[in-house]
Amino acid sequence: MSSSKIIRLGKDWTTFSFVRNPWSRLASTFRQKVNEDFASKKMVNGVYKGFRDYGIPIHSNMKFEEFCEVVCDIPDSKTDKHLRSQSSFVIRNGAPIVSFIGKVETMERDWKSLMDMVGLDFKLAHLNHTCHQHYSSYFTDKSLINLVGDRYAEDVHYFNYDFSTDEVIFQTDTLGPVMDDYWHSTDT
Repeated sequence: MSSSKIIRLGKDWTTFSFVRNPWSRLASTFRQKVNEDFASKKMVNGVYKGFRDYGIPIHSNMKFEEFCEVVCDIPDSKTDKHLRSQSSFVIRNGAPIVSFIGKVETMERDWKSLMDMVGLDFKLAHLNHTCHQHYSSYFTDKSLINLVGDRYAEDVHYFNYDFSTDEVIFQTDTLGPVMDDYWHSTDT
């Protein structure tokens, strides 16, 4: 559902969305949308058709680092939905447009919280499970981590992500200064 439709629903409806760590999301997009081995009607020569429709210069044999550089150079207004910041869908004027924001990293717990909030007991099926390396293995150096962090700075801020943390907490305060270093070592 589009953001404008969600806004028009008003407070009488319970609206929700789930967000994902932007580094993990971008690595997953690369695995699924830039892959000669992934068979789908939405793929053309190993690249997701939506990227081609937007004229995004992505090709099937590009390295992840090059993919990140291309993606990070395109503003939300000129890119496919798989590459837009998540905050562009669910945040307006510094506030969420949905009544509940859950996290992919804590999906089970957050889905239960949402069901408790609305008084329902629907079970959530896991339909798109893949086996792959942890997203951090795709990021070969700190500059790539920071490049993606800068591109998705609003997601990092509003949804309280950093590169080394998979568990997040939603924040509703106004967007503060942009962080220029997203790597937080766990060695201390």
